[in-house]
Amino acid sequence: MSGSAPTTAQHHSCDGCTMCCKIMGIAELSKPRNQWCPNCDVGKACKIYAERPQSCRDFDCIYLLDDTLAEHWKPSRSRMVLTRYQAARLCVHVDPDRPDAWRKEPYYSDLKAWSRIAAQSRSMIAVYVGENLTIVLPDRDKFLGNVNADKQMRFVTRSTPKGVEYDVELVDNPVTS
Repeated sequence: MSGSAPTTAQHHSCDGCTMCCKIMGIAELSKPRNQWCPNCDVGKACKIYAERPQSCRDFDCIYLLDDTLAEHWKPSRSRMVLTRYQAARLCVHVDPDRPDAWRKEPYYSDLKAWSRIAAQSRSMIAVYVGENLTIVLPDRDKFLGNVNADKQMRFVTRSTPKGVEYDVELVDNPVTS
């Protein structure tokens, strides 16, 4: 920006990244998750950006929102899109063409560090690869597989002789009337 003072803050941008156009589903376009949107010019931009559906307008990419996130988390580089589910869950949506991306370094170390912080507030790090879900806990990873909408996750801790053990349990969603 001309005329403004220099800044050291890094602002992330979508520049060259269209991973959300593949990984995320778009209900208005009947576009399933993990398939390229027909309106995406892969690696460039959305061809209907000005008229994009509301779900695309409402989408929040954590990489764009959090300037403190390391550059290696740019979705086009990491092959993962980070989102939030309410305040209780950081969701890591992994490109199914690179299903092990989240287990590689430096990503896995970041996820484990984040899980230790999240556990303090009973939050979770949820990794989605295709239809399968794995929760990254401070002391282990828990594979849950395909979790149906009629289930919800509950974060639990247990005191053991070896210290605190972390877990996630699937429970029935409460019926609301």
